[in-house]
Amino acid sequence: MRKYHNTSGAVASEGFGIAKAVEKNRLNDAALTFVKFYAGEEGANIRAQYGEVPSYNLNLDQIELDIMQKKFVEFSAEYPMGYVFDSIMDGEGVALLNTDTQAMMMGNGDPAKIAAEYEAGCRE
Repeated sequence: MRKYHNTSGAVASEGFGIAKAVEKNRLNDAALTFVKFYAGEEGANIRAQYGEVPSYNLNLDQIELDIMQKKFVEFSAEYPMGYVFDSIMDGEGVALLNTDTQAMMMGNGDPAKIAAEYEAGCRE
């Protein structure tokens, strides 16, 4: 296993989706309006003021960030981020790995065996 020093695991932000099968109607339009607001500049600005490190490219000099937010923003600008596995895997793989990761944290399960089982399942 490779180790990367001076890095952090990150996912850009929360994700939202609207099912493709949903018919275009006022509810769908309202959901899309919310997602655009939340993920856009105004929503990111509001969330940043309450402690979230924004994924939207804001001018952070205009927002009063607390000391830990500032340190994280500076760190993330300088050092690369690694992916959090549930941001790039399908739901089934995430469910398996979440369960197995929790088991390993409790002292159960062999990481090499769990990885081999997951890789074998991905090839089916």
